[in-house]
Amino acid sequence: AAQESLVTDAAAAELGVRGLMSLACTPATADAWLIGGGGGAGRQERLVLVNPGANPATAVVSVHGVSTSATSVTGHSVTIAPYGRSSVLLDGLAPDEDAPAVHVDTRSGLVSATLVDTWVDGVTPRGIDATGPAAPEGLRQLIPAVAGPDPARVRIVATGPDQALVQVRLVTRDGREPLPSGAGVVRVAGGATADVEIASLPSDVVGVEVVADAPVVAGAMLSRGVAGKTTDFAWVPALPAIRGAAGTAFR
Repeated sequence: AAQESLVTDAAAAELGVRGLMSLACTPATADAWLIGGGGGAGRQERLVLVNPGANPATAVVSVHGVSTSATSVTGHSVTIAPYGRSSVLLDGLAPDEDAPAVHVDTRSGLVSATLVDTWVDGVTPRGIDATGPAAPEGLRQLIPAVAGPDPARVRIVATGPDQALVQVRLVTRDGREPLPSGAGVVRVAGGATADVEIASLPSDVVGVEVVADAPVVAGAMLSRGVAGKTTDFAWVPALPAIRGAAGTAFR
């Protein structure tokens, strides 16, 4: 199953936001990484936790960022009532973090986690999106449904204590291609995040591959705009390979 929400121009005047959100339904889990959000005025991230069980669930929420200092990785305990939900504003945990990533570690019960990213530039809506958990940490991550020609941003989190040497490569119909001038090679400190900017995606790109020498998780932000100004965006998490029967819902 999947869900979709469209905030139109007509509704934007009342709600203050505009954009298209879509999200696949995912099973509840005890451990989840969510990639999304950004710094700057008008950017706000809300983590929504849903408990589908008959007993209370307790989760510890940590926000990772470009620094590994205590101000960037903050553990915050959240209790979710049976069949209930709770929301956490990331600005309250790590204000002004430019490249946040969220780790949800459930100590009791299981939860379903969603990160909602809203961007309003002054009074101008720049978009809204919701994203679910990324694929479990690993040495190789694949981000699907990445297409040009507009800019993209790939965010990587080194989930362990060790620095990760990471390469971001484009997956095209002809194979894998490195980013020009070594722009796709970065070092990410243990527990920290890093963004790789792609000014313009080639038209034949079908995905992004992230390979590293230490465990990482990853996701990408795609932008759409007019005259250099963002009008909407979407976060795409890395996803695991499909090894059996699978499907999706289309509107």
